[in-house]
Amino acid sequence: MNKSYKITGMTCDGCAGIVHDTLVAIKGVNKVAVDLHEAQAHIEMENPIPLNILQHAFVNSLYGILETGSIENPLTFTQDDLSERNKNMVADFVTMVGKFKYDKLQKYLHPEFKYNGGVHLKSADAFIEMIKEHADSPAANVLTRFGIQAIYADEEECVLIYDAITRFPGLTVPFVEKIKIKDNKIASSEVRFDRARMKALMQKISKEKQ
Repeated sequence: MNKSYKITGMTCDGCAGIVHDTLVAIKGVNKVAVDLHEAQAHIEMENPIPLNILQHAFVNSLYGILETGSIENPLTFTQDDLSERNKNMVADFVTMVGKFKYDKLQKYLHPEFKYNGGVHLKSADAFIEMIKEHADSPAANVLTRFGIQAIYADEEECVLIYDAITRFPGLTVPFVEKIKIKDNKIASSEVRFDRARMKALMQKISKEKQ
């Protein structure tokens, strides 16, 4: 039988390779195809494999696996399930921001979304417009992805620790982001980053433009 699953936390081909190797090692799995763009894994298995067995394979990783569409059914979740759902949602959200996929952000954001991270924004539309502008800036050619290091989540709040990974060898910018959840959407985001590293990155970008 064949079944598709939602995969969270993937940001690059290397991530997709790790997810593939993790899944194909599970007993009963015959074949795995990972779609990085769609954030899905298509699994060919001998017999149905319980979701908790698949999830256990990722317990010590930055990746998660969900039934396709499960994020849309929060009313059936326990508190622990909600925490995991929120963890997966914010991981997807940060991944899309890191890739400047501004056209995919609306579904994550609450209509009353507020942002505080160098600039203060008071709506989801304003935030999406900012990411759209950044997609056409020199930063988009420098930033390769956000590498998530840790996510701490409960039913109403998430804290993420991640690095902005650039194409400059050895130059990353650490970030901490505090996200609040309301009505199963991201209601606010407060971002802090290493200012010295960010200054060094801006100087590198400036030199390239000269």
